[in-house]
Amino acid sequence: MEAVQDPIVSQAIEWMVLLRSGTATPCDAQAFAGWRGSDPRHDEACRRIEGVLGGFSVCQAAPDATRQALLAKRRTLKLLAGSGVVVAAGLLARHSGMVDALFDEYLAGSFADYRTGTGKREVVTLADGSIMTLNAHSRADRDADGVTLWMGEVFVQHQASRLVAVQTREGRVSATRADFAVRQFNGFSRVAVLAGEVQINPVAGVQMLLRQGEVACLRAAACERQAQLSAQAETAWLDGLLQVSDRSLREVAAALADYRSGFIRVADAVAGLRVSGTFPLDDTDRTLSALGKVLPVRIVFNTDYLVRIEAA
Repeated sequence: MEAVQDPIVSQAIEWMVLLRSGTATPCDAQAFAGWRGSDPRHDEACRRIEGVLGGFSVCQAAPDATRQALLAKRRTLKLLAGSGVVVAAGLLARHSGMVDALFDEYLAGSFADYRTGTGKREVVTLADGSIMTLNAHSRADRDADGVTLWMGEVFVQHQASRLVAVQTREGRVSATRADFAVRQFNGFSRVAVLAGEVQINPVAGVQMLLRQGEVACLRAAACERQAQLSAQAETAWLDGLLQVSDRSLREVAAALADYRSGFIRVADAVAGLRVSGTFPLDDTDRTLSALGKVLPVRIVFNTDYLVRIEAA
């Protein structure tokens, strides 16, 4: 049976790739130290990963050299995983497929052509003149006719007759004259159209035409309209706002995490609570405090880098 990925291990590996990317800042190093020291399980995962992949120190090497070093470490890890070796009772997965996917995503994101940090949005002009806005904590690479979105979210304003496309893990979103957003989640993508219409082509499913005001969920085998979602709400982040209607608290916390250094942990007992409203993304302390007032939860600030949301 395939091993279940440990989320703490996943986070620790992401920290390692960031710190060795050649682009890590002193603030990133401080955030990592805060995360590692905030929970004994974090420190344990880091120490055991260090035994296989080396230290977490900040690397100032050129990106290409750093990438090759990380790929060499990945090959070592794959050999261990492929031989069935399990470090520290499941710390490393037995199947190399998980290792491939994890490192591929983190490496691609760390060296992407376009990337934004925590709490940062950025506007760029693509080769064809289209305007693309990246949401916080997003990564995308240039393509011949658009971009490949590795993580996070982009909003594209395209008014030319030439096709522009956003490629995700689940399929391709293309348009000639349209304003649309694409967000990459774990296992699916979400597409929202503010103006015009876009063509959605799943990797192995039937294509769909999505029109102004509509939102769709794109999976590798199919795409489905999400009538309960609003394209305006899905793109409220362009104005620094999080606008939700009947969303789970876990979803809301995940959106806030892109705008806050460190981690937000939501207890399972309250993760399913429903949230509606409009909240500021650029002031997560204010938003968290507001959630604590309207929901039966307690917001616990353990450190500057770890917030826990628990039952009141």
